[in-house]
Amino acid sequence: MVSLDPALVSDNQSIDAIQNTFEGLVASGEDSQIHPCLASSWEISSDGATYTFHLLHGAFFQNGREFVADDVRKSFERACGKALAAPLASDFLSDISGMAAYRNGKAKSISGIHVIDRYTVAITIDTLRAYFLAKLALPVASIVATEAIRDGVHIRSVEEMVGTGPFRIERYIDGQLMVQKAFARYHGGKPPLDEIDRPVMRDSAERLNAFKRHEIDMVPQLARSDYVALRNDPAFKDQLHLEPRATLVYLALNVKDFPDRRVRQAIAIGIDREEIASDTLYGTVTPGRGLLPPGVPGYREEPAWLKPDAVKAEALLSASGHSNGVGVPEIPIAFSMENPDIERIAERIGAQLASRLGLKVRLEKMETASLIARQNGKQLQAEVTGWFADYLDPEDFLSVLLASDATENHWNYANTAFTFLCREADASGNDPQRLGFYARAEDIALQDAVIIPICYWKAPVLIDSAVQGVRSDASHFLPYTTVSLRRKK
Repeated sequence: MVSLDPALVSDNQSIDAIQNTFEGLVASGEDSQIHPCLASSWEISSDGATYTFHLLHGAFFQNGREFVADDVRKSFERACGKALAAPLASDFLSDISGMAAYRNGKAKSISGIHVIDRYTVAITIDTLRAYFLAKLALPVASIVATEAIRDGVHIRSVEEMVGTGPFRIERYIDGQLMVQKAFARYHGGKPPLDEIDRPVMRDSAERLNAFKRHEIDMVPQLARSDYVALRNDPAFKDQLHLEPRATLVYLALNVKDFPDRRVRQAIAIGIDREEIASDTLYGTVTPGRGLLPPGVPGYREEPAWLKPDAVKAEALLSASGHSNGVGVPEIPIAFSMENPDIERIAERIGAQLASRLGLKVRLEKMETASLIARQNGKQLQAEVTGWFADYLDPEDFLSVLLASDATENHWNYANTAFTFLCREADASGNDPQRLGFYARAEDIALQDAVIIPICYWKAPVLIDSAVQGVRSDASHFLPYTTVSLRRKK
């Protein structure tokens, strides 16, 4: 566990535990759509700016107290407050009217949150944003029992982790073990699974060996090389799964260092994604064609992407005055040293560009902290990296990554038409129209070849055949409310 606090958590292991303890007003389902959770229903005002949530009656926190509307206000103000200084609250809850003033200490409450009565709360946002509900399904929007937190702000112990979720925290030994027990008064009914034991195992080999010894029932992130070894093993092949994840792995090119669009396009079509998916990553991923991965609304199997074509790539280089790669600066492709899959992708891209286009490539293996610092400073010339969906909406990939003023646009990309289409889509409440705007924006970005899609991620997973009822959306496993163990006698 990296954090015990839903307002601060960002790693997958912690999120998996957190979402079984805490809940929000809404939640994502197996269909990757937003569904009621602590809010049984809601209405949206005609201008799309006010959401009126009708809360469940008889939902209880794990300390026995009933959940009511004021808990929504208190939880959001804790997450958004200056004292906690949660970065994720700034990222995902800043749409709420008055949030910035409250966070900066200029207001005593968030003006956009209105408690109407015990079971009704209204949230007003700054303007129409069709993806706002998706943000409320994130851990940072979880509802917590603030009276259980000693200083009212910082969750530092399991005793302070009091939510409405299906499992309560029974015990936690830092760096060793977390035990979660089924919550008998859970509003959805007591889960069939009585207990979840979460031993901390940071090494992939250790996790796999523990699974083989029947000490654990699930390995939620299996090394891809282990997946290949196990898929032909009769003892394990039926327990292997590839879980699709709304994640784009891509090569990014800095416009400052690669200003000629033709050179960027040549690099894009000099890469064979099929080879990377089938060979480099053993068939455990899907070749990427667009910027929106499967599971995200607006995903298209065949957008206007740049198909691999070595002959056309050489023609583009020649037209730009760089025949056979002559005069193209050495491409330093950066990547994180902590992800062996990304390293393999970077190596294969380098080999392909060198052999097919005569380009010189230098691989830069970097510590993650240094990589992020240089990335944020727009100092990287090229990078192989991935974008994991924060929430399942095209805005989180297109507007967030490539709009001219986007904080995640680290590549000096500025296309007026692209940004205009994204902003039109961001502010549209008409689903077909907004997806049409995003599709046109995606086509522009693909042709500009600043972010070059390589593949869509799948998570190799081992689940014991005794475990039944595990569910996923396009981002992660869902709370284990339907999971049971059926051991053979």
